[in-house]
Amino acid sequence: MTAALIIAAGQTKTSQGFEPMKRVGGISAVERLILVFQLAGVDRVVVVGGPHDEGLEKHVAHKGVVFLRNEDENAEMLHSVKLGVAYLDGKCSRALITPVDVPLISAETIRRLMGANEPVSAPYCNGRPGHPLMLSAQLFPLALNYMGAGGLSAALRQAGMPPARIEVSDEGVSTDIQKQADYEPLIKAHSLGVVHPKSKLYLAKEVTFFGPGAYQLLSLVSETQSMRAASMQMGISYSKAWKIIETMQHQLGFEVVSRKRGGREKGRTEITQKGRALLVSYRAYIKECNTMMQTCFEKHFQELLL
Repeated sequence: MTAALIIAAGQTKTSQGFEPMKRVGGISAVERLILVFQLAGVDRVVVVGGPHDEGLEKHVAHKGVVFLRNEDENAEMLHSVKLGVAYLDGKCSRALITPVDVPLISAETIRRLMGANEPVSAPYCNGRPGHPLMLSAQLFPLALNYMGAGGLSAALRQAGMPPARIEVSDEGVSTDIQKQADYEPLIKAHSLGVVHPKSKLYLAKEVTFFGPGAYQLLSLVSETQSMRAASMQMGISYSKAWKIIETMQHQLGFEVVSRKRGGREKGRTEITQKGRALLVSYRAYIKECNTMMQTCFEKHFQELLL
């Protein structure tokens, strides 16, 4: 599984402060990054915000992401990277890591990095390095254990692991949102400035009971073994999370989670075997449907959009 880590908290030498809510085109910087990672086929998107980012957390809720909070407002950006990497450790095979202030990365660049299969790689445009950095899960300990200065780049240099250069023609990889004159010309040609197909697929009986949100919730319960932790990471209430699960179970006619009470397992919620099978089937179903949808889109809209 490929994950993406969007950093919106932490101190850097050059940053004047992250601006995740700044509008870039018709949407916010953080939303643009979330959408382009999802468009490129990234399986899990994680956003790391600061201790007072309640507005950001609310803004990204229901967008299919996990929100983590860096409670140390004086920490360096690397601390936020470590927080995200620690969360993803054991959950994915690799992670794309980028600050939120570089929101015009193209979907094609992300796919290029995903196809490179390097332990660590970075896009280069016109000789300039950019974001996101692709880091294999095998190198997560390197990031987590580094205690020096200079951030993740310094950790990689110290370990003798410079990123492989992936040459791209995407100026967005090194264009931040500090200067509107720099990024505004790139918006129209960005991946989200081009018409593309998009859909959300659901399962239903008498009522709709399973879709992207329910899939995310069940996946998080599987990972955390806690309904409360899963609901917090999604930015929804504990009671709403249980309502989603109860509706799902009623329509399916079987349990997708089981609650453990008493002893050392008090308060633990585990996914059942049928619940796990549901996740596997839905993920395969979505992947196949998206492939077919792209084919149909190209068949019916190609001449219109040329």
